Amino acid sequence: MIESFDAIILAGGLRKSPLHDELRMHELCLPINDGRTLLDAWLETLGAGGGCKDAAIVVSDADDAHEIQRLLDESAAFRHDLPNVQVIVERGRWRGTAGVLRDVADGMVGSEILVAVEAACLPPSSLTPLLASIATGSEGVVGIGSHFDPAGVYGFRRSALKHVPAVGYFDLKEQLLPEMYTRNAGVHAVRVTKKVIRLRDREGYLQAISWLVGSEDNGESRHCSSVTTIAPSVRLVGTCLIDSNATLEDGAIVRDSVVLDGAVVGIGAVVNRSVIGSGAVIAAGHVVTNAVVPCNRDLARDHGMADSTVSSRTRVMASKS
Repeated sequence: MIESFDAIILAGGLRKSPLHDELRMHELCLPINDGRTLLDAWLETLGAGGGCKDAAIVVSDADDAHEIQRLLDESAAFRHDLPNVQVIVERGRWRGTAGVLRDVADGMVGSEILVAVEAACLPPSSLTPLLASIATGSEGVVGIGSHFDPAGVYGFRRSALKHVPAVGYFDLKEQLLPEMYTRNAGVHAVRVTKKVIRLRDREGYLQAISWLVGSEDNGESRHCSSVTTIAPSVRLVGTCLIDSNATLEDGAIVRDSVVLDGAVVGIGAVVNRSVIGSGAVIAAGHVVTNAVVPCNRDLARDHGMADSTVSSRTRVMASKS
């Protein structure tokens, strides 16, 4: 039987991720596959086996809180294993991750075990190795990937938070874990996943889609929502995710990309290794490569993104992030 625990999803910070800034959308709200968002995936992992009793999602501002709360309300079917999920706007943004962890945990009077996760990481399929290590007496456990890189999942006994000061900045990885190690508090690392992927930028998001959607024998695979409109002459190349209510018009080519809810890729347009935001419009003939097109951006009207013209087509280039 899985020991009960409380979970804290760290979804804020002093700086938003490049993808958040470019797309104007929180990472937890990104679709990943089969109609699931990153938030859905985290809730499923945390709720597996009924171990998690309470969960707090900590964000930096009210806009993110409203966006995530709306998604929680729409995804109520995923919440039966997590009866108490709350979204908290962190008040002490200069507290650091360990400081925020202590402050939030003080308001969660529940389990002796705390699981902290970095929201932008792709969740492991199971937390069993992490929880098993804590059950054997570890005061702190760091989840890692196959190459010993931190997987964005941490387990602590509440007693570990005594090492975090009540005021001032205190980081989790740079200060709390070294402090625990110095005091022989029993910190261990345990493998929880093969591959660590962070959805903080375009490349990380596309890598996550490639990992989750998988690849067929011919190297091509895709996930398309059943309510997506795709013209017969559209070409989907490589690994693609086409979200609900998106429209791909005649002759469009989409390669290794994500097209989000309600976006339109016009006649003959080309989208290559890019993320097209919800409601964005890629006009006929546009070529978008290595780019993030913000939600509701209309490239037919916005010439500020175009940096060159090739044959009568406007080519939209990305930054090097």
